[in-house]
Amino acid sequence: MITEKITHEPKDKGAWICICGNRPAYGGFYPCDVKGNEIEPTTGSGWKNLYVCDDCGRIINMDTLDVVGRKKLSPLEHIIKSVQERDKFFTKWEKRQKKPIKYGSAGEHIGDKETLGMAGLEISIYKK
Repeated sequence: MITEKITHEPKDKGAWICICGNRPAYGGFYPCDVKGNEIEPTTGSGWKNLYVCDDCGRIINMDTLDVVGRKKLSPLEHIIKSVQERDKFFTKWEKRQKKPIKYGSAGEHIGDKETLGMAGLEISIYKK
């Protein structure tokens, strides 16, 4: 079995680069338990030198930079990550266009004839 491994900047071993492209200056990495849940790395917390990538959920051993697992996301977390990815896409697209994008109330692109094919997203959560 081939082990996934993240890398770091050539002259800075603390500037990790995840397989997904995440870096400390972007989503970052956070101390976590073996399931990828963020924890405070204090004495007695059971922390095992693991970090979770905030973008993709890969769990990384800080000593070897091996990917040792992946955080399982809830359905709501999947939706949130999808919306974040959509927002990243729009930000990059906006920079390439060199003009601001105007949105209607449902998130649709307005203002010229080009369409993006993305709609807004509304989430309702009901407690029983």
